[in-house]
Amino acid sequence: MSELTRKVAEAGLVTSQSVRLLKMWRCLPDSLPEGEAESKTKEELLHFVQQIESLLDEERDMTEMRETELDLERLLKTDPRTVFVTDGVDTIEMTVALTRSKQLVFPVGDDGRLQEIVCRRGNTLRFGSDEELTVITHVEPRYVGKTLRYYLCDVVQEGK
Repeated sequence: MSELTRKVAEAGLVTSQSVRLLKMWRCLPDSLPEGEAESKTKEELLHFVQQIESLLDEERDMTEMRETELDLERLLKTDPRTVFVTDGVDTIEMTVALTRSKQLVFPVGDDGRLQEIVCRRGNTLRFGSDEELTVITHVEPRYVGKTLRYYLCDVVQEGK
């Protein structure tokens, strides 16, 4: 449930039937009242409008940064990084790049099977001689046409 969805429902800007459906789909908590906008005072509605406006401003500030294939190639050539990836048994040294959104880019070469094994959720890695472990939390394959070219991996520092 997003904060914005909850505020819009609390303000009574959606029908009671819509609120019931959102509760049924677990998008809203069951404890949320199903009040209509007519039952709110002008001050309450203005307060909700201000809260909704601030939530929309926050969402506008979070612009999506998508890298193109050219961006990923440039990153791999200009700022390659060495990581040691382990699945708990074996450790493999690989060259990756780091995107603006802090995702790791694993290029897929002729031996695409290797990256498929390495880029698994839960595998840990460390950069160079850095002792801090990083855990892969999400893996997204990227294709060019029908050819798998990269794996983009979300990572988080272990213990955070």
